[in-house]
Amino acid sequence: FNTWDEVHFHGGLMNKGDVFELGLGSDIEEIFAKRESEVTGSTEHKRGLFAIFDKQPSRASIKIGKKNADVTLAHGACINMHVVGEAKPRQIPWSCIDKIVLSKPPAEWNKNR
Repeated sequence: FNTWDEVHFHGGLMNKGDVFELGLGSDIEEIFAKRESEVTGSTEHKRGLFAIFDKQPSRASIKIGKKNADVTLAHGACINMHVVGEAKPRQIPWSCIDKIVLSKPPAEWNKNR
């Protein structure tokens, strides 16, 4: 059985639900769609006065099964997530995210149709 995906924010807040897209480009989305194991990731955001002048101040390290990717986060990059208790999915900016822990997809027999 699969569990809820977790998106952790800076300061300790967390959303639980289902992540549909990582918003990190087609290559990573293709691997994400075909995954058979959990996905973990963490971010690093530049802080300080001069960070506002940096065009790409954030980076993410994503692990999908045995594949690792270090990604420079584009301005406005977002995860598409349906949060538990909310009516519709929404976009969550990577700039707010500290780490992600996404469950493996459900087995074929356990998918809602």
